[in-house]
Amino acid sequence: MEYTIDIIRPDGEGIQFYLTSYKPFRLLALQLSPEAYNSTYAQWSAFEDDGWISRVTNPRATTFVATQHHGQGERVISSLTLVALDDNDQPAPSGTMSWHVNAVFTLPEARRKGVASAVMAAAKRFAQEHAESRNRRFRLLVTVLTANLDAKLLYENLGFKVHSVNEVEIKLVFEG
Repeated sequence: MEYTIDIIRPDGEGIQFYLTSYKPFRLLALQLSPEAYNSTYAQWSAFEDDGWISRVTNPRATTFVATQHHGQGERVISSLTLVALDDNDQPAPSGTMSWHVNAVFTLPEARRKGVASAVMAAAKRFAQEHAESRNRRFRLLVTVLTANLDAKLLYENLGFKVHSVNEVEIKLVFEG
């Protein structure tokens, strides 16, 4: 399976891609796997384009996508968004820089082919490079619903460790 991994940039081209390619992908994810998310298709489909644009231009959020050439354009097959925590702005050396891993989804036909692992590897490199540029370590945090055991297994296979568990969710951490 051939694909490329990119970051959606908050510029004109990136915004256009976000609206024409990522938005339908995200809405499809909410339809195909509603049990995996705390938000709903109804909530996200109600957003006007300005709401979507505010997400891609959020300076704390970085969205990674795996795309395949599809007809005249590109089709998103996997994605995740890193959201930086506020303490990342502290001057070095001020501890570990942390990001939440959000909105993770891979199309069913692209699963178990290494795509999600490759997207996560790109996100880890991004976090590591940002942290190292400030002489700091990094940490990725992810929360999965307790019922989503496939996601928990994926994260554990990617080096995440279970941090806490309750009736609703499992919190996992990757220390870099």
